[in-house]
Amino acid sequence: SNVECRPCDNTCEQCSGPGPHACVSCDAESAYPFFLNSSCLSACPLSTYVAMPGLVCSLCDSSCSTCSGPASSDCITCAPGLVSFSGSCVVACPDSFFSASGTCEACSSILVGCASCANVSVCDRCSDGYILDDGVCVAGPCGAGEYREPDTLACVSCNAE
Repeated sequence: SNVECRPCDNTCEQCSGPGPHACVSCDAESAYPFFLNSSCLSACPLSTYVAMPGLVCSLCDSSCSTCSGPASSDCITCAPGLVSFSGSCVVACPDSFFSASGTCEACSSILVGCASCANVSVCDRCSDGYILDDGVCVAGPCGAGEYREPDTLACVSCNAE
């Protein structure tokens, strides 16, 4: 049995056979240092990050388009249809936040009583006890037996001490 050694593809450091898809390891000093699915690449593709040791391209969490690590909190940019909020990618911004360029931004602090807003200055839904009036939340009438506390604008029972 005559075994003949042949050179690896020029992208591989070590290989298990011919061609660019039979790499076992990559040369970290070469133009193709990144390892993914038995190939050596010049860069890791979208939805992967560089894992150490060995400069291995590893998959991001499914909520990320680009990431710095494996967790959902490692997203740099979100997958299509998701928005960034507090370091994670979510389907929709929570109350008191709106989506701007793929990121959840806080409704302005001047929007008192605003539960959700269309942008930084226009409220589209008010918290309980407030009524929406042309993009601004105004204190609504208190219920029977209640009065409006002047500092907090909260409705308080007349019997409360």
